[in-house]
Amino acid sequence: MGEGVNGTVVSMDSKFRQVPSGVYTPRQGTGAPEGAQVPSWAQAAFILSATALVHFPPDEGNEIAFVGRSNAGKASAINALTKRRSLARTSKTPGRTQQINFFGLGGHCRLADLPGYGYAKVPLHLKRHWEKLVDSYLRQRLS
Repeated sequence: MGEGVNGTVVSMDSKFRQVPSGVYTPRQGTGAPEGAQVPSWAQAAFILSATALVHFPPDEGNEIAFVGRSNAGKASAINALTKRRSLARTSKTPGRTQQINFFGLGGHCRLADLPGYGYAKVPLHLKRHWEKLVDSYLRQRLS
């Protein structure tokens, strides 16, 4: 729920309208900047998996990164937000996400599912590679 024009209470669904491109844009009077793009969760689609910075998609628009410990529910959160059971791969075994997985939300909006840290039972050199990959993502991505 949010506050609408003249102090009326409105739900988030009533604040947005769908435009032909499939990207939701705010209606006038909602407080969002004119022309702002809002993710279209229902249109989420896998883009690519990257093991190095050079493989990342162009750094344009908005990107929401999911980062945390192994087996913390990052992929499950992505699936819940997009209302898709298997968009992001989930597993009971820690360390299954070994690359950064990018998902498009229409327009220039993306989700990024980063490898977890902590519980994965993998060789130390692989953990170090994940650390460098996540570090390069967090330090160099502007979106």
